[in-house]
Amino acid sequence: MNLMKEKLAETWDKHAQYSEILQSVPTKKEVLESDDFIFQWLNKIKDKKKMKLLDAGCGIGQYVTGARLIGFNPKGLDISPESVKIGKERGEDIICGDIRKMPFKDNEFDVVIAGGSMEHFPETLKGLKEANRVLKLNGPFLLNVPYKYTLYIIGKKIQQIMGIWESGYEKSFSEREFRKKLNEAGFRVLEVKKTRIGDGSKFPKLVRVLQMVDGVMLKLGFGGHHIWLRCIKERDL
Repeated sequence: MNLMKEKLAETWDKHAQYSEILQSVPTKKEVLESDDFIFQWLNKIKDKKKMKLLDAGCGIGQYVTGARLIGFNPKGLDISPESVKIGKERGEDIICGDIRKMPFKDNEFDVVIAGGSMEHFPETLKGLKEANRVLKLNGPFLLNVPYKYTLYIIGKKIQQIMGIWESGYEKSFSEREFRKKLNEAGFRVLEVKKTRIGDGSKFPKLVRVLQMVDGVMLKLGFGGHHIWLRCIKERDL
């Protein structure tokens, strides 16, 4: 566990500076009008000022900032000291820690989000159970993970073979298997969305071809890049 934790921290330390360049600080208007499903779901929650929100695996804190701008009392957690440093410099409440063993009390948060973080370590179920532990009963759990049955896998494999893949350990899931994990972790899935393969700067021609085929696959019920899930904590474990 310690070696894996160190490797994860090293990977995401390197990624943090790249993220800082790409991810500008969002405005409230951008958050309210965002096509990001997590922001859309957060926008619909009422009485935000009374709610403590945790972003588990927050990176440099884009969701933390967005949640604060629309009224939540947010906190971020990330395994990368460099990400935490950048997030704090941006004025956000972010601490360094491991999703698999979060430094928070039971039932401490009203809302938990995990935007693209639960796939980056082998013990995904352990991370989901920790999200359950720190979330209040019936609290929303909003997250996304890479989809397994997609052409995006081709682009990822090519980058890994060429040694230019920047996201370290990453696994993908079918909707069925991830629903099963969420249920085992005490959550009930309320809504599922999919996003298409996004633009890519390294192989733009390949990405355009993949996007065209992906559009057809989505109409047939496959394809996409990530699956996004809106859940509630149904029971304590």
